[in-house]
Amino acid sequence: MRKLNRQEFLEMRRRMHEEWLRRDHRFQTFSIAIEDGEAVVRGWGGEFELRFPARGLLEPDALRRRGF
Repeated sequence: MRKLNRQEFLEMRRRMHEEWLRRDHRFQTFSIAIEDGEAVVRGWGGEFELRFPARGLLEPDALRRRGF
């Protein structure tokens, strides 16, 4: 079994958090991107944007800690 590198692992966590937003909170239009070492949560047609260090995505409750 191949080990994931840091970027692959971060991308997997990003997808998991994005699915959590869409599934559990019905934020269907929200997306999460990783840009320049930051995690960027966008929603409501670009009217909402939240930025925090990308390493925060490694926390299981990263979005809940930030108000979701």
